[in-house]
Amino acid sequence: MKIESDSGNIAGESPFCVRAYRDDMQMSLLPNLTAMSWPPNPIALKPAGSTNSSGHLVPLPPLFNPVMSMVQRELSKKLLRTFANIMFAEGLGNRFMLYGGTLLGSFRHHDFIPWDDDIDVLVDIEVRSKVREILRNNNQGYILYAGTPRDKFYAKLINANETHLDVERSRPVLSWGWPFLDISYFEANTTHVRDTVESYGHHYVWPIDVVFPLYFRPFGTDWYPAPRNPMQFNRMSYGSTGMCVFPGYSHVFEKHVSRGHVTCRSLGVRYAFVEHRPCEKQTSSSLDNMIFSEERLISRNLTGEIEEIHKFCLVVPASNVNIDTYAV
Repeated sequence: MKIESDSGNIAGESPFCVRAYRDDMQMSLLPNLTAMSWPPNPIALKPAGSTNSSGHLVPLPPLFNPVMSMVQRELSKKLLRTFANIMFAEGLGNRFMLYGGTLLGSFRHHDFIPWDDDIDVLVDIEVRSKVREILRNNNQGYILYAGTPRDKFYAKLINANETHLDVERSRPVLSWGWPFLDISYFEANTTHVRDTVESYGHHYVWPIDVVFPLYFRPFGTDWYPAPRNPMQFNRMSYGSTGMCVFPGYSHVFEKHVSRGHVTCRSLGVRYAFVEHRPCEKQTSSSLDNMIFSEERLISRNLTGEIEEIHKFCLVVPASNVNIDTYAV
């Protein structure tokens, strides 16, 4: 399926709409995420996959606690940033999007899900060969594992005498290293978009207008391509039960672990969540039923008092506004 990228269509009418190449002028029109306040990063006390003084692996933290250390978290973001920069430089900026827990984290936290342990993107399978070629030739020294069915993009492996340290290296697991960028692929026709592989026992399929055209969403202090209707995309993937889920799989060790679920509201006193409500400048953005929505990152204390961390307006379908903060 050919994905349009020329200006003059809907993609040219909003700075939030993703084009094949990243334009500095366009990006300057988006809210400046680096100038905003952010909560402290939820981080683990010790690097995941590290060893203790006896040489034994440090166990994973309890469910719904941060898994990644500060350096592991930042390395994950560097992998995503490098991937995105390469894709846009090659005119493939509108052929990939945030996916999985990374997209859910963007919508619910403006960042990682606090207990997530990897980064997910979804890429057009028609450009898979090209993507593999350009990733292999990256100038950051990162490594591509071209696998079946997904690809992994990761850093050089940690030295054997450094496994107890928090260093900007991936740790060996199976045939690749963690932390990694998990690259899934989609197929598209005129009506639907489909993940090419099954995940957690499901084949994921979305109507074409839920996905395209792609719009920018925040992930930390950077903007990345995301499905046009992120709420509907997430709900078709995860449901809308108001439960926060630990999926029962560790990418650190590539094995099944304990699964758990709690109400997202109960985690609102530990982690920041995003409110979605109408923007004061409530106007239509395009002919595509897109409006400005205010997304407000908030924290809540034990007495229920709300503290605003930051807020900004961005473009979403009207259905993505006025939803329960803890039901996404």
